[in-house]
Amino acid sequence: MDHLVEQHRAASVWTPYPPNPEGPADPARDVLWRISELLVAHGVARADVHLLLPPERQVRTALGYQADREQDAALAADESVCESFAAVCPVHDPLVRKMFRGRGLRCPGTRSSCPWRGEGWRRHCAAPMAAVVEHPATGERRRWCLVHLAVERAMNPGLRVVAAAH
Repeated sequence: MDHLVEQHRAASVWTPYPPNPEGPADPARDVLWRISELLVAHGVARADVHLLLPPERQVRTALGYQADREQDAALAADESVCESFAAVCPVHDPLVRKMFRGRGLRCPGTRSSCPWRGEGWRRHCAAPMAAVVEHPATGERRRWCLVHLAVERAMNPGLRVVAAAH
């Protein structure tokens, strides 16, 4: 027997409720509440909803990553900011350094306190743009800060500065 389930598209599951003027807002609990409402609306018994919900810590982590992605998207759209990426440790934030003999990246935090191994932790560079540079072979133009400009000039001395920031 087929039955139609009405599509609920008012807001994403990951969108917290508007701030409550009566008490502190907790976005992770709002998301869990919204997921449980959706599960009940789709026929899951109220007594079994807790079996299908993700752990609260996992939801908080996902919301943190979502906020980071939104910030990166805002930085990518800003014309006055460097467009390169930088490695960032999620535990010890900007303290990522090159490893001994340049074999990748590592965090200077202790091994027991830092789970970071250097894979996939890239954030948009928030430094102000220093110059617009054109690659001589491809003609591709990039906005770079002073640090990324120095790194790219060392690797490719034929870069041409098209415009400099004031």
